[in-house]
Amino acid sequence: MLEQVLPEAEVRSLETEDVYIATIEPRQTNQVIKFIRSKLLATQGLDHIKQIRKTTTDDGAVKLDVVLCQKSAISIQDLDHQLEQAGLSSIVTPRVHGVPKYPPLTRNQFELWKSAWPTTFREDINRHPEISDKDEAAIMGHMWSAWNYAAEASSKGEVT
Repeated sequence: MLEQVLPEAEVRSLETEDVYIATIEPRQTNQVIKFIRSKLLATQGLDHIKQIRKTTTDDGAVKLDVVLCQKSAISIQDLDHQLEQAGLSSIVTPRVHGVPKYPPLTRNQFELWKSAWPTTFREDINRHPEISDKDEAAIMGHMWSAWNYAAEASSKGEVT
């Protein structure tokens, strides 16, 4: 009889935040990650996204998309300049991509949002504890009592 009302965070649709990403060869990963960690600002509030996602080209070649940094952290001109100074401008071509702004809280959100960018997800089984029939009966009894007291007070003009 009781119906669970989920918090807004658990029913919200996908919201994205723009980041710079680049497609690289797997053998370039170490070099690019060192550049990211030493020269670019770490992503803030995006700990739930994975930094690298694997892609496959039409001819079957494996490529990696890597998150460089948030778009809000640096202009594309400054990023291009940093890449040029590091000698990476020939192998790293940044582009803007939207990644999930918030971590998924439900399995449904995870399944929908992972198409935008891979995220981490751990289902919290304690998030919504089950209410036993006995507890539900007690809750409903208290609600009916409150309802009856309110109706009685209203009929006496004590509440408007």
